[in-house]
Amino acid sequence: MEFKNGKNEKRKIIVSVRNRSPIDVTVDAIYINGKHYEIKEGKEIPSDSVEHIEIDFSWKEKEHYNVKVCTHEGLKVEGNFSSPN
Repeated sequence: MEFKNGKNEKRKIIVSVRNRSPIDVTVDAIYINGKHYEIKEGKEIPSDSVEHIEIDFSWKEKEHYNVKVCTHEGLKVEGNFSSPN
């Protein structure tokens, strides 16, 4: 996961998702600290590849964030990340 400062100080989070399964999956939701962020039309990730999903998110420096990625197929992956100084 990457924390970015966008243009006009608009901040973003970029979630990198690696699909190690033998089938394609579609990411349809990401939760940040329990708040739902819908991925419009889903983000298909082919087998054995990586996709980067960009979300507008006003993150704060030195904060901890819980991120959960959910797929249309019912798979869920969750992790905790700290923003930079």
